[in-house]
This record gives sequence, structure tokens and C-alpha cells, in this order.
Amino acid sequence: MLPQFSILILAAGLGKRMQNADIPKVLAQLNSKPLLYYVLNTAIELQPQSICIVVGYKKELVIEYVNAAFGMPE
Repeated sequence: MLPQFSILILAAGLGKRMQNADIPKVLAQLNSKPLLYYVLNTAIELQPQSICIVVGYKKELVIEYVNAAFGMPE
């Protein structure tokens, strides 16, 4: 049995050095899925007590993606 724990995901990067600076770094695609997908999927598999995502640059896009893909509340 795993101990109770929470996960904090830092998803506030601008991504200046990436080729597409119009989207947040965490929404850049890898194998047709945003990078954030892989982090959140792994976090959910660990069954934490809670998951908190820190957003920044174009936070509306990140929040919209998380709600659409994972059905998580804001």
C-alpha cells in the first residue's frame, strides 16, 4: 500500500527555445500528444491524494486541455 501523497506539476513554461512559441511548452507535441499528457497520465497512475498543476504562460490553453483530456476541475 502506498502512503498518502500529493503531486505538484509545474506547467508554466514559455518554451522560447522550442520551435513553436505560440503555445505553452507543456502543450508541445510528442508522438501526437502534448508533453503534459505523459506527465498527467503517469501522475494519475500513481493514485495520489491530489494533483495540483501550476500554470503560467497562456494558462487558458493548458487549463482547457487538462479539462478536455482528463476531466479535471480547475
